[in-house]
Amino acid sequence: MVDFHARAGKAETDPLSSVEAANAFVRGLPRDEALESQRKLCDALANVADWRRLDLDSIRALRTLDMRAQRLHEGLLAEYTALGTQSPKLERRLGRAALDLSRAFAKAFEHTLGLIRDSGPDRSWTERSPDFLVRLLRHREVEMMLTLCQYESLQRARWKSLHDAYRFAQATNVAKRSVVVQQRPDGSAVTVTPEEMYIRILLLDITGGGNFLPLDIASARRAIGRWSGSLALLPVTGAATRAADTPAGFCVDLDSSDGLKRSASETSGECFWLDTTPLFAAMDQEITELRVAPRADDATKATLERRLILLSRLMPLFSPERVQTKRRGERTPLVLRSVEATIGGLESIYRMLRDEARYKATMSVGHEPYVDEITIADMGAYANGRAAFVAGVNPKKAGEKFADLPIFASVKEAAST
Repeated sequence: MVDFHARAGKAETDPLSSVEAANAFVRGLPRDEALESQRKLCDALANVADWRRLDLDSIRALRTLDMRAQRLHEGLLAEYTALGTQSPKLERRLGRAALDLSRAFAKAFEHTLGLIRDSGPDRSWTERSPDFLVRLLRHREVEMMLTLCQYESLQRARWKSLHDAYRFAQATNVAKRSVVVQQRPDGSAVTVTPEEMYIRILLLDITGGGNFLPLDIASARRAIGRWSGSLALLPVTGAATRAADTPAGFCVDLDSSDGLKRSASETSGECFWLDTTPLFAAMDQEITELRVAPRADDATKATLERRLILLSRLMPLFSPERVQTKRRGERTPLVLRSVEATIGGLESIYRMLRDEARYKATMSVGHEPYVDEITIADMGAYANGRAAFVAGVNPKKAGEKFADLPIFASVKEAAST
């Protein structure tokens, strides 16, 4: 399992009281039990809901726990997506653990942002809000990915909270403020803005619908992270969103409980347009590079082909213009008729089902073998006819005499009565 510790220890104080306490708490987590470490982290983060005021030491401790748990979190996600259907029971446990950890951190940062929002125009706390927004949205992004991997959709209440977070970033003018989230091996910093993280969630939601495997959704998440830096949300008034000359791309309504929409007529509140033309161009360029890339061995060839197939399936979803499916031929106009007029209503349906059941039952019974029919004549008549033939009597005349025999007389009397 995942090992993300440098050395073991034991935390003796509240892990959210200071940075030192947070580091000691992480060192005291079990080294080889990722699921147990995740459970203890969730228990510690649950205490954030009891905060009633902002404390700088507690805020720094929360950020420290987030940074130190990132390796554990990414390890759970990697193992979950790599398992596939090999071990469904372990896959569910890992997926649930990663989802619970994301929700615990997101809830903690959401509570902290609520305290910042309630504190009023305090510039010292507002300057720290971009970092909290990025961390909140990053965990919501993981939650979105895991939700899609389970072939489900994000809750409507969760969309409301995401829209409110972006609205808060817009109101405080920090939506485009860069936040350092990682250090590259060469020492350069990887930065991201709250708006970029919000766009990543919006784009990742488009891959839902049950058309992609968990491994593909995880790959799409990483690809969207590479492309989202060139995208931006543009505010549009309600009247302009319903105009005929609206820009290409998607629209998101901050007053709704949904994600991106292609049709502006489906929105009615505070709307922002997302032009995906740069993303579409980047995907097209990457597909071109993959087609001409050298394939050294079978493993590299399989990886490149999988990426190529994934990008080819994502392009229609992210296209700035709706992709129309080409028809094989011209459509033929048909007169619409009701079901009753077409097949006669329910009675005809029941009759068809009954006849079909009877037909199947008849076909299931084996046919009798072909046999020659043998007619067995009356032994008395046969004996008398043979006797007449032997005696030289004409059989036709003998038949007239046979009618006068006692046996035939009894039959005539029974018939007459």
